[in-house]
Amino acid sequence: MEHHQGGHPRIGAVDVIPFTPLKNVSMEECVLLAHAFGERYWQETGIPVYFYEEAALRPERKRLEVIRKGQYETLKLEVLSNPERLPDKGSAALHPTAGATVIGARNFLVAFNVNLGTTDVSIAKEIAKAVRASSGGFCHVKGIGLALEDRGLVQVSMNSLTTERTPSTACWRPFGWKPAAGASRWWRQNSTVWFPPRLFSTVPPIIFKPPDSTHDR
Repeated sequence: MEHHQGGHPRIGAVDVIPFTPLKNVSMEECVLLAHAFGERYWQETGIPVYFYEEAALRPERKRLEVIRKGQYETLKLEVLSNPERLPDKGSAALHPTAGATVIGARNFLVAFNVNLGTTDVSIAKEIAKAVRASSGGFCHVKGIGLALEDRGLVQVSMNSLTTERTPSTACWRPFGWKPAAGASRWWRQNSTVWFPPRLFSTVPPIIFKPPDSTHDR
């Protein structure tokens, strides 16, 4: 971690491990799994653990961005003197090479990323601000603007945390917004991690729909 650099917020080499109730398991069981796993993870690796979302032990730590504030570089210093930044499991010092890991229990999260054909990262950041809940955008949506320097593009990286209330497809709307339409062109979008098949019926034709999607694949 002392040498790692990147555009995405992180506090550890293994940054986040979520437990998600897919089938025949409750959220309460996932919380218990997260806590048991976090204890064992710390004991066996020596990497400090923070619990988030439904497994959070402090209300403010439900939000991942609160734990990640300042990223690894800031956390490794503040954890030594600020009790508010102490891990939930582990010593008051981050692992010298692996940092810390955030473990939790949450519902489906859909990562929805849109690449823009421009090198102006301010456009991506402005759209991300319009999208994310913390700045008045869509409820239960997080978003950041990133530069993909090796590809000559910028990206709006979004997470839809509660797809039943705010479908990830709603995040598509700001890309017809003037700053995006006037200064760049939509390049490519992709969806990562688990994407519940029931959501595909809400996806506009412009967005790629994987063929033969089922609850098993």
